[in-house]
Amino acid sequence: MPALREIDQVGKREELADAISNIQAQACPYSSMVHKASKPNQTLLQFQMEAYPDMGHGGVLDGADVSTFDHIPRQMAQALPQKFWYNPSVTDFANESNVAGESKTEMARQKIKGLVLLKRMGEARFLSNSEQAIEDGAAQPYETRGLFQWLSDVAQSVYPVHADFLTPSDSRHTDALADLTEDAFGDIMQSAYSQRKDAVTLKGLVGVALKRHISKFSTYVDTVASKTAARTFNQDAKSRALINVIDKLVMDTGTVDLMISSFLATDETTGAQTAYSTRSGLFLDMDMLEICYTRLPRVRDLEDRGGGPRANEDMIVAQKCKNPLGHAVVYTNSDS
Repeated sequence: MPALREIDQVGKREELADAISNIQAQACPYSSMVHKASKPNQTLLQFQMEAYPDMGHGGVLDGADVSTFDHIPRQMAQALPQKFWYNPSVTDFANESNVAGESKTEMARQKIKGLVLLKRMGEARFLSNSEQAIEDGAAQPYETRGLFQWLSDVAQSVYPVHADFLTPSDSRHTDALADLTEDAFGDIMQSAYSQRKDAVTLKGLVGVALKRHISKFSTYVDTVASKTAARTFNQDAKSRALINVIDKLVMDTGTVDLMISSFLATDETTGAQTAYSTRSGLFLDMDMLEICYTRLPRVRDLEDRGGGPRANEDMIVAQKCKNPLGHAVVYTNSDS
């Protein structure tokens, strides 16, 4: 993107009100919630996965000698980092202009907004279906793996998760959104519980269409023929409000806190939402996830060669899924 020029500058003082509104949300819930691990000392992050095997519980004969031996198997997993950057630049005239709603210089404002965009870039990558990549020194940079890839039920292409730790297909819903009935959702949550053997609280990052679909669980029940209205609710007569929202699911298999995300399964090249973005969701055991900053977000002023101030804002971070078992996924691009 070229440097901002004064002739193209938006918001110059021309009887404008002292306010600037940005309609795009800045919320990045996953990046805010996820555990931040210690700074890695290598490009390749290696860690171990293990799961308790099912064990029989029959008795042992009196006097029997040990003839077979046991161990709990572990497997290695690998994660790669990725560098993100945003490079603001404005011209001399643009930086000296008096812009409505701002007391700072144009460049100072661009730096602040750039840090927001940097966090959004990371959020979109973490919640993507993008595979990790090894830098080749030419065209391919290092890239970190998105969660839809970490929670795949088939082997990935770069440092694949061992087959014993791939997310089971029963913990994933990839059919049309209309097929995700309350029973079907309960099935994938039951599968995830069967891997964890524990009823924990999962964080559900969901697209807006999926969120609306789950809210309908409280409105309709399935019958053999079609849908039958089954809405019951308590209403404060003074409020005159009809509330039909589900933000928390308390189930036999655990609790799910639901949060809408605009950054699920976005396009890697443009960052735009795809057909999957609004219909998909990740239901995550946050204890099994980490992001590791090799470099925290920073701002560096670059040399002004006479045309105006320039800067580089960057960070280097890797995403680790310590164990893909026990999570649940909805990944679909179709309503019906």
